[in-house]
Amino acid sequence: MPAVRDAQTDPAVARRLARARFARSHTKAEAARHFGCCWKTIQATLKRVEQYEQSRDIHDVQNKPRGQPHRTTAEIEDQAIAIYRESFNPERPHQRRYSAAKVARLLQERHGVVVSRKTAWLILNRRGVWDEPAGEQRAIQRFERATPNELWQIDFIENEPTAIGEVYGIPILDDHSRYLVGLHFFLSKGQETALQTAYHAMMAHGTPAEILCDRGGAFVDATGVGRTAFQEMLSTLGITLTIAPRAQTKGKEERINQFIERDLLDEVRYDVKSLADLNARGDAWCQAYNTRHVNETTCCTPVSRYRPGVKVDPVLLKQLVAQEERRKVSREAKITYQKHHFTVPEKYIGWWVWIANYFDEYVEITAGKAFIGRFDL
Repeated sequence: MPAVRDAQTDPAVARRLARARFARSHTKAEAARHFGCCWKTIQATLKRVEQYEQSRDIHDVQNKPRGQPHRTTAEIEDQAIAIYRESFNPERPHQRRYSAAKVARLLQERHGVVVSRKTAWLILNRRGVWDEPAGEQRAIQRFERATPNELWQIDFIENEPTAIGEVYGIPILDDHSRYLVGLHFFLSKGQETALQTAYHAMMAHGTPAEILCDRGGAFVDATGVGRTAFQEMLSTLGITLTIAPRAQTKGKEERINQFIERDLLDEVRYDVKSLADLNARGDAWCQAYNTRHVNETTCCTPVSRYRPGVKVDPVLLKQLVAQEERRKVSREAKITYQKHHFTVPEKYIGWWVWIANYFDEYVEITAGKAFIGRFDL
């Protein structure tokens, strides 16, 4: 059939058919690793191949054409070249040349001609007037702190589909050893996510001297006027918070994010039963990663290069992350909080007590210096 012959000669079609064959005999995660792509690409490929098998229309698996199939007229090309040459000002030899996107925009504003950035570039390149910008290439500057806990790197893993819906993850990596001191998954990306992950990491491993992050809203205040709870906690503990000027600065964190997506999430994303189940699997994966994974740069396991940091007072740390509210004990010796009813000793009837909420996981109730009890939410 003609469609089959086209499929055999078109490299894009042959590539998609090969991906589909492999994915059907293996898992999507295995296919993604085999072909060096993400599982979403495998999923989209399977869908397009299924459409092709039903319709036998080769266009279902071929690369889709972009833009208009006809060539622009000579008049439009002359207009584009004239606009581009405006940036060649002999009085300003160091002036930056117009980009193809700007040429396309000015074509639309001045002449009402709508072309894409790619089309504008093709016109200029084909007519031999395009001056390729030199670009400023900066060499990669690798760095590694001399000892563990000098620097932790923290970042977000966003919008990962699972059987329980989209989840967000926050890994925390020690810069020197590549040891994962924290990894927690959430159903939202509010400010409490970074606070909770850092809290558990510090309770287990002590505190770092510095934390590196981006400008994510869970880490720093977007307006620059106020401060997030995460910033407040680090400031109180004397931990320096450094904002990465560009993504490459957090290279180690970005790489571990990709590894978590491939090695953990791609294997369990559609098998997890709950958020607690996902976090339990994440804890087990972290343990295996820290003790068994041999880093290609350090040539050893993270645990062999890591040691715990300075332990912080757990009472102080809990005070920094708790959300506290006052409640009055009723005549039934009960306290109502977030639709929960907690029973306390009768001697506290009529007292005002403090309820400390720890990430909606549990609360602790105190009256003055007296500890009344801990209750799960």
